[in-house]
Amino acid sequence: MSETAIYLAFCPVASNPELDFLAMRLHPEVKARLERFRNSEHRNQAILGRALLGVALLELGARLELRDLGYAPGGGPLMPLGYYGSISHTDGVVGAVASQTGPVGLDLEHRWHSFDVAETAFGREPCDHHHSDPCDCSVRAWVALEATAKAAARPLSEIQCSILRDREERLGITTWSVKTLALVDGMFAAIAASYPVLTVATVWFTPRELSNVLRRYTFTVSRGDDGARDQQSDQFCSN
Repeated sequence: MSETAIYLAFCPVASNPELDFLAMRLHPEVKARLERFRNSEHRNQAILGRALLGVALLELGARLELRDLGYAPGGGPLMPLGYYGSISHTDGVVGAVASQTGPVGLDLEHRWHSFDVAETAFGREPCDHHHSDPCDCSVRAWVALEATAKAAARPLSEIQCSILRDREERLGITTWSVKTLALVDGMFAAIAASYPVLTVATVWFTPRELSNVLRRYTFTVSRGDDGARDQQSDQFCSN
């Protein structure tokens, strides 16, 4: 895979009609869990994460609707057979990534909120000419660690992280391809995958744009054969 896309959205603190539209289309188990959120921002993060993952999967060619994305036994999203995905959020930004090639993990962190825990885990990482700020280097190491733990479905304690000068990280017992990148306002992202991640594109949405994209896909899917649609909904697994 030459390019992997991260689908991102800024998360509103308060609810709005677009988020309510998205929430209505989620899996019943997900909607039930939303009812237990007391913090509206946390609720919005959960809604946007599912919606972004849905768009990522649809862009790859999966035939699904948001209501198909229930919970896997481990608590993560129940993925369509043959697809892999990951969701992350931090400080008002939510992201998702999907793949057909193999397991993939995504982590988003803000440098100021993550530096203390990153420095505790790694100390101040040595920097090369690409990364002159020790804070940035430590946070990049932390997001790489988190993303790899998600991709490998392993506890953080089992993942060992070391940063190489070429900015690829070799993590854990198995070699994972990891790419880190700087986002807006001091935020960092990392994608870890079981295949080479050569380049990463970022695709930003507002809640309204996200709703419009899903409306278009929902219209396209709903015109298909209902029997084929029902058969497709059975082909889900917990990757």
